Formats: sequence, structure tokens, C-alpha cells
Amino acid sequence: MANKIVGVLGGTFDPPHLGHVALANKAISEQNLVEVKLIPAGDPYHKADASITSAKHRLEMTKLATKSYKSLTVDEREIHQKGPSFTVETLKSLQSDGITNISLIMGSDLLIHFSKWYEYQQIEQLAQIVIATRNNQTESEILSLAKQAKLQVQPKIIKLQNVDYSSTQIRRDLQTKGSTKGLPAQVLEYIKKQNLYSK
Repeated sequence: MANKIVGVLGGTFDPPHLGHVALANKAISEQNLVEVKLIPAGDPYHKADASITSAKHRLEMTKLATKSYKSLTVDEREIHQKGPSFTVETLKSLQSDGITNISLIMGSDLLIHFSKWYEYQQIEQLAQIVIATRNNQTESEILSLAKQAKLQVQPKIIKLQNVDYSSTQIRRDLQTKGSTKGLPAQVLEYIKKQNLYSK
């Protein structure tokens, strides 16, 4: 895998939605990636105060969301580790497995807090950062956010059109019996079967 670029898309995936799938697939086509690894967080430190669905369910839902796409794989390393998940440690772990050419894919909303991430300065040394736009953001807006986030290298940008789903909003909609828009059918079926996100 030395010369092949592998994308990494981490998150709580609580639940995984069509936006995650669309972003991963667009990254593959636009950034010349051989695959994208979706890595559900075991214990994300920056969401430690929130109520997060168990790792077992989030892992299973992520597998269901990606099973129809051969270039999307689910990596369980953060789920099985003890303690909080840190992006820099996950990237080091991937490199120790021989995956040395990595694109770290993230939504532009994460840039706001990027400089507060654990050992954030090392992240750019371990991976090329790829930012997905949200809500029709322009490239100049993304570059301005990247500067505020103290990125040293200009990130690559993926423009996602009409794909603006939010796991938080989906959870709210499920609790109020509202729209289930944005969920892959197999994920919705699993949620209903396991009675997740009900009040």
C-alpha cells in the first residue's frame, strides 16, 4: 500500500447516514483513493459529555451502511482500544500497519475545533487533510477556516452538493417520529429492530 492513497473517515457514526457514504465515494473518485476506511470511534474524547450509542451498535450500523460498496471498508481499531480515541494515534497505528499514504477526510465543521485536538500539529505530518464543504461553502471560506485552524498545508477540498445530513438531526427526527431521510435502508431497519434512538 506504499504508493496507494487510502482515505480515512472517522466519526461516532451515531448513526451513519447517506452523507457519510456520499462523502467517502466522492473522495475515492476525486482524490484517486484506492479505498476509504470508515473508523467508528470507541470513546471520542471531544464528545465525552454526550450520550453516545454503544460501540457495538454503531459498528454494526456502519458495516450495514457500507456493505454495498467494495471500496468502503470499516476499520474496528478504535472500537476495540481502551480509553479515548485520538486521530493522531489512529493515523500512527495505520502507518505501523504499512498504510503510509493517507488522506484524512473530514467535514468543514470540524475545522473550528481542529487546533484543540490532541497533538493536532502532528496530524498534517501523518496525512493529507481533505475537507468537505457544507451548506454551499466556497473554497475561500474553507481556506479561511483552515487558516484559523492553524493548518500548515493547504487542504484538498471536496464539494458536496445537496448532501447535508446530520446525525444529530436524524436522531431528533427518529425520536419525534419525523422524517427518516438520510438513512440507508439497512441502517433504518437495524435501528427499528434494536429500538435505538427512541425516547
